[in-house]
Amino acid sequence: MVVVASQPSGVDEFKEAVWPTDEVLLDEDETFKKALGGQKYKNRWLLSPQVIARIIRVLRYGSKVDDLNEKSKMLGGVMIVNQAGLVFAEAETPKFLYPSARALLRALDSAS
Repeated sequence: MVVVASQPSGVDEFKEAVWPTDEVLLDEDETFKKALGGQKYKNRWLLSPQVIARIIRVLRYGSKVDDLNEKSKMLGGVMIVNQAGLVFAEAETPKFLYPSARALLRALDSAS
């Protein structure tokens, strides 16, 4: 499996902590994000009560928030691709939500 990141910041720490044996590819042109719709986030979205609550909940896991910088103003998402082609694609929402783990596991099951 491969993870695609749009910037090198934090890649080494990510690999060491949770992705030690697989590959991380850099997509500095954000080709994958553009393929998912390329929606640019808006700072006002950070004022949503749901987003504020989520930020507070995840602060217990650390407070590094430097991924919102000049290089990364585009929402991300998830793509699952196998030898046959695209299996699953879903963009991150304006509330900064990614596809559920359940949806991803279903897509992975159907891909195998």
